[in-house]
Amino acid sequence: MPLRLIPDDEALAIDYLDSHASITALVGTRVSTQLPASPTFPYLTVQSAAGIEKDANHLDEAYLDLLAWANSKADAKLLIRTARAALLDAPNTTHSRGVVSHARTTLTPRWLPDESINPPRPRYVTTVALTIHPHLL
Repeated sequence: MPLRLIPDDEALAIDYLDSHASITALVGTRVSTQLPASPTFPYLTVQSAAGIEKDANHLDEAYLDLLAWANSKADAKLLIRTARAALLDAPNTTHSRGVVSHARTTLTPRWLPDESINPPRPRYVTTVALTIHPHLL
């Protein structure tokens, strides 16, 4: 009998955001798990930030950090607010990688400018929790 795996939270969220019209209008398909060496801004990253197992091998509450970079503070803030709203709507759609049964914000958007980039870039960060499970067999 094959193992039943919890969906890859980052891949599920990235696939969903890459196909969401409100996100593609802002960043195209510039959504990944890390900022590339020479990024084009605006840019959105999704990073797994742990979570809680709700039911072994069936249900997890996955915490995802969303990081939005842009050329202006206003654009970075619009991108993080849009990405958060899109993921909070994820339970209302179908996903090829698994099922999202619930979504909530665990940390609201916060200003966190990125000074590691030259020149420094405006950046906002938020954390969203997605309750996910595999498709039923």
